Amino acid sequence: MTKRSMQRTDQALHALRGTLVMCATLLLGISVWLLWQDDRRGNLSAEIQRQIQHLVGLEYALAHETLAIRQGLHPHFDLINALHQDRLARLEQVQELSRPQDAPSFLKALEAYAQTLKEADTHIDLFRRQTSVARNSLNALAAALNELEDAPLPRPARDAAQQLREHMLYRLGATLPDASGLLVEALRSSETQTLNPRLRTALSQTVRHADKLIQVLPEWDLHVKSLAIPPSLTALHALDARRTEQEALRLNQVSLRQALLGAGILLLLAFLSYLLTRYLRETRLSGMVFETSPAGVLITDARTRIVRANPAFCAISGYSEAEVLGQTPAILRSGRQSPEFYQAMWAALLEQGLWQGELLNRRKNGELYPEWLSIRSVHDPSGQLSHYIGVFTDLSELRDAQEKIERMAYHDALTGLPNRALLRDRAEQAIAEAARHGGKTAVMFIDLDNFKAVNDSLGHAVGDRLLCEVTERLRGCLRASDTLARYGGDEFVLIPHDLDGLDALEGAAEKILDCFYAPFQMESQSLSMTCSIGIAVYPDDGSTYDGLMQRADTAMYQAKEAGRNAWRFFESSMNLAAQEHLELHSLLHQALGEGEISLHYQPRVDLASGVLLGAEALMRWNSRKLGSVPPDRFIPVAESSGFITQLGHWALLEACHHVESWRKQGLFTGVISVNLSALQFARSDLPRTVEEALKQSGLPSERLELELTESMLAMDVEKATQTLSKLKRLGVRLAIDDFGAGYSSLAYLKRFEVDVLKIDQSFVRDLADDADDAAIIRAIVTLAATLGLSTTAEGVETRQQLEYLRRTGCQEGQGWLFGHPMPAETFEQWLREGGAPLAAPGPIPSAG
Repeated sequence: MTKRSMQRTDQALHALRGTLVMCATLLLGISVWLLWQDDRRGNLSAEIQRQIQHLVGLEYALAHETLAIRQGLHPHFDLINALHQDRLARLEQVQELSRPQDAPSFLKALEAYAQTLKEADTHIDLFRRQTSVARNSLNALAAALNELEDAPLPRPARDAAQQLREHMLYRLGATLPDASGLLVEALRSSETQTLNPRLRTALSQTVRHADKLIQVLPEWDLHVKSLAIPPSLTALHALDARRTEQEALRLNQVSLRQALLGAGILLLLAFLSYLLTRYLRETRLSGMVFETSPAGVLITDARTRIVRANPAFCAISGYSEAEVLGQTPAILRSGRQSPEFYQAMWAALLEQGLWQGELLNRRKNGELYPEWLSIRSVHDPSGQLSHYIGVFTDLSELRDAQEKIERMAYHDALTGLPNRALLRDRAEQAIAEAARHGGKTAVMFIDLDNFKAVNDSLGHAVGDRLLCEVTERLRGCLRASDTLARYGGDEFVLIPHDLDGLDALEGAAEKILDCFYAPFQMESQSLSMTCSIGIAVYPDDGSTYDGLMQRADTAMYQAKEAGRNAWRFFESSMNLAAQEHLELHSLLHQALGEGEISLHYQPRVDLASGVLLGAEALMRWNSRKLGSVPPDRFIPVAESSGFITQLGHWALLEACHHVESWRKQGLFTGVISVNLSALQFARSDLPRTVEEALKQSGLPSERLELELTESMLAMDVEKATQTLSKLKRLGVRLAIDDFGAGYSSLAYLKRFEVDVLKIDQSFVRDLADDADDAAIIRAIVTLAATLGLSTTAEGVETRQQLEYLRRTGCQEGQGWLFGHPMPAETFEQWLREGGAPLAAPGPIPSAG
């Protein structure tokens, strides 16, 4: 960052602070003004309430005075006039206190109250005039009644006059129209009687004044009612209610406003607190960064004198802070940088305010160390240079880490062996050296047999440990000068050093095979492993690394197809085999979906009676492109690609469906045998797969027999024992196929829950000419009988073989003597034709 950009940054920070202060001041001013406005409105509302309360009192006083005048208690209207004028004055005050922004309901109620006071003016004036008339009539009536009091009147008239006097005396004419109407009529009827003129005149005046009162009093009482129970009082109560509602609304608004203002002030305070906290935190963090940074930090003044040094500087340089204070960074110079180097550094600092680069410095103990240094100049607000800050990192550990990274780039992380990159380099060096001296070198491609089954059944952790054990064994049987690399997965490559000839390669290959002879102990498990080796020789088989690798890989696959646990030199004919392998691999994946794969069924019979006991399901491939492909060609391809698992699952389900169909038709009552591959057996879901096949087909479990090889069982005895136990719980039969040709072990055999031993056809084929094969068959039959197992001989082709097997006690057999493998349709037709005994029993010579 340049000096000018740093100044712009400082100016921006100052402007931001000024803006924040202005915003805070404005917010506080608005808050004070709003609070003053709320206080003023509250005072106005309180004054209006006080005036309304006075008006209520005036209303009640005016009503009381009206009743007093009506009852004759007060002779004049001065008080009523004063009360009314007071009402008008206070109404005017309320109108002045009200504002246009008041609630419409309040203003409407105020207008209604003012209207009732205008109407009250009329009622008061009429009440005053009618009171005067009524009082004059009452006085005249009283005088007339007094004159008639002792006059000789007829009794009805005298009684009527007396009652009228009493009524006026006690009721004051309040209900004169209703209560005295009949009395007036009685006096009026007395006028027609013979009376002296004076009485007649008095009686006529009495009747006239009574009539006048009857006319005036109802209107008088109406005005009394309008003043004693005035509409203005109702309007005033309504006005007070609207004022109360308005005040409640105002108070709610005030509360909300105050809450918002309070929240705003709190937010402002929180923001200011945040700024202060952030400033303190940044200051503290800056200090912590300085103290805890793994990079060394030096702060000097403008004259490059050290004023601060952090702990990392002390740890890297070996100097304490006290030792360097007041010194210049020159105490660290190693003398390895030229004067021109420092001149360029200071020139960059003066021009740009920043320099960074790598240099070599010296610790206090004299040790040299590389460091990456960054120096920045610091200026005060006025733009004057005040300090330099230097931050440096010790590159010693980085250099070591780079070496480790380089090693990781060229070595396998699991085994520590050279990886593909280093292998290529070593191989190309060996090829170049052989080319210079006219010699030979070779590539030996080593691949573990059935390693995928280990990973699938025991997990990758066990697989990784096994690879490490294999690495140690291979190292133990090779020379230190040889290059052994891990190519990937379970593949290793060996580049022998100073090749002495092909015999040496053969010896090395045999030595590698021998080192796999002993089982590998994986914790509580014992694993038997083998490998296949392909060998390509320079320059005979190729002149480049890639060419030799491709040919060694081809030779390795030929070793696998030869039965594994073997080695092969590359031969030109293998290229054709490799191409065929690739073509088979491609076509095989399409064959299952296109219906080219089918099952053939070979009968299994009772050797003593020739009766059909079951059949073995055998997979066949009739390719549209290649024609009939024998199993020994496509099964290894399926196994190497992993496609055998899908094929095996299909075969199991297909065989179960076929046999269940024949069983329901009453054509087949025997057992169907289905072969399992090593990959199938290694899968943990095999028992569930078998159970689903039985459920989908409906085949009883006791009608299914699964065939396994000895090598599959010996790979992981513990795992195999558990899997066999789960399968037995399903109720299926288990058979060991090709028994005697693999890892035959009585100890293992006793642990396995199997039902049948199938004698490998290699022993049956030559038993007539090979006494060893005959002895092996007798031993297998005896062993099976001892363990309670049945035996089935495979590959029975001649009557002579059949008769010998009968004599040894072998129970079952299968082979061409009893029937070739037949497609499902042909086998079903054969069953419909009766399935007659294929080898009728004959006399069995006594064993001897």
